[in-house]
Amino acid sequence: FSEMDRSNSGGTGSLEDRRAFQLAFELSMLGLEGSPDCAGTGTGTANGVANDPDPLQTAPTNVFEEARSKKSQNMTECVPVPSSEHVAEIVGRQGCKIKALRAKTNTYIKTPVRGEEPVFVVTGRKEDVARAKREILSAAEHFSQIRASRKSSLGALLGAPPGPPASVPGHVTIQVRVPYRVVGLVVGPKGATIKRIQHQTHTYIVTPSRDKEPVFEVTGLPDNVEAARREIQAHISLRTGT
Repeated sequence: FSEMDRSNSGGTGSLEDRRAFQLAFELSMLGLEGSPDCAGTGTGTANGVANDPDPLQTAPTNVFEEARSKKSQNMTECVPVPSSEHVAEIVGRQGCKIKALRAKTNTYIKTPVRGEEPVFVVTGRKEDVARAKREILSAAEHFSQIRASRKSSLGALLGAPPGPPASVPGHVTIQVRVPYRVVGLVVGPKGATIKRIQHQTHTYIVTPSRDKEPVFEVTGLPDNVEAARREIQAHISLRTGT
């Protein structure tokens, strides 16, 4: 039996060798064994599955390039305002105004903190930054006019003549004459009506004193002063029915 076992064992090994050789031969004929195409060229096959390019290696390229392109289009600009009081006015209570401006202009606006120079730093696309800059400067200008108006009112109470706001390029001054009897109506209780018109139209309005002609002097951009004129006339018509 031992000789037969050795014979059978040798036969089995020989059969397995032949099968292995046959398999290797068939693989070589198919061009799969040791094929240079399978070494990373992406054109060979393995176990009958196409070795296509990995989409994870190629697809993100355009995404990354697009992101880099958008980032490269961003710009940053510093927008100075006259004082820290202007900063507080532009930022608003608990930052409500500056948050709204960020959302409106699609920009990031860095607000100066106490002790820093009153300069806002705006980052975003060029057209968005320009828009945010205009909004900030317009708000600063409006606050300057309001503060000048308050100083003039205080000076009038103390007996000092009211002074005009500082000259601003592009601003004009017009006169709006009204009947004597409606001057107080236009001014409103404690100046509430005229302050509202100034705020709405972004203008500076000098109220006539009792011994002067009933003429309001309105200063601001041309469109704004005309808007203030219309507001004054509309208020008179509304209250008097004329």
